[in-house]
Parts: sequence; structure tokens; C-alpha cells
Amino acid sequence: MAEGILTRVHSLRTHLDETFTAHSNEILSFLSRVESHGKGILQPHQLLAEFEAIPEASRKKLTNGLFREILKSTCTAIVLPPWITLAVRPRPGVWEYIHVNVSALVVEELRVPEYLHFKEELVDGRETHYTVIFPSFGEQYLPSMLFESIKNEDENMKFD
Repeated sequence: MAEGILTRVHSLRTHLDETFTAHSNEILSFLSRVESHGKGILQPHQLLAEFEAIPEASRKKLTNGLFREILKSTCTAIVLPPWITLAVRPRPGVWEYIHVNVSALVVEELRVPEYLHFKEELVDGRETHYTVIFPSFGEQYLPSMLFESIKNEDENMKFD
């Protein structure tokens, strides 16, 4: 009987770090094209079009690797230069959020509240601080100014 070896499942961040080390010029070429769109949200077909637009030699180096698989699994890219945030769905029910600094080629993994914060910063154009409320039916992330108004209403409520 074959013995199974339990190994650690690496995060996308770990894989991207390794890929950046091996193919930094090719990935920088692609990310620079994505960043050139400026502030906004890019859909999968736009990312794939940018990938197809990089020089063929660069594209061939990345096509058979993990980077292409990550790109195919990416559902949204939020661009706020020099940052690009990818919402990646590697398999059903699993989401990972990757934050890439194009200037420094630094990769960070984000949690859901951090991803939502970054997305709201894109829409509002300013930083918003969040307060987390845990009602009985799950969690919600609310801007703190909205939470303040709810809190004030609650405190000023009069009971008969």
C-alpha cells in the first residue's frame, strides 16, 4: 500500500513570489500593461487580452506555468496604481485575494475585509474605516460613519 505524505498547501502568494523570482521581467511587462489602464476594475476577458498583447517570447515563458492558471482563475482585477488587487477563485467555494505592487513587485495576501476596503477606496476615492458588526445572521462590514448613525439612533431611542 502506498503511503501518502501530507504536505503543506502553499498559498497563491507563495506561488506568485516564486514565479516573480523566475520571470520578473515577463510579469512586469504584463502588470505594467494592466496598470496603464489607470484606476478601475478589469474583468477576466480584459486581463486575458492584456496577456495576449505582451511579446510572444514573454507570453511563452508564462503560458505553461502557474501564472497562467492564476490569470485564468482571476475574476476581477482592481487597479489603483501602483497596486493591482486580484480576486482569484482557484476552485469552487475558494477565493483568494492578492495585492501586487507593480513598482516593487511585492505580493501580499489580503483577507476579505481588506479586499473590500481596497474596492471601496477605488469607488469613493478616499480611505474608509470599517466597523464590524456581528448580528445573529452573520457578519457585515459597514463604514464607520454609517455605524455612528445607527449607534446614535439606538442610543436616542425612547421606550414607552
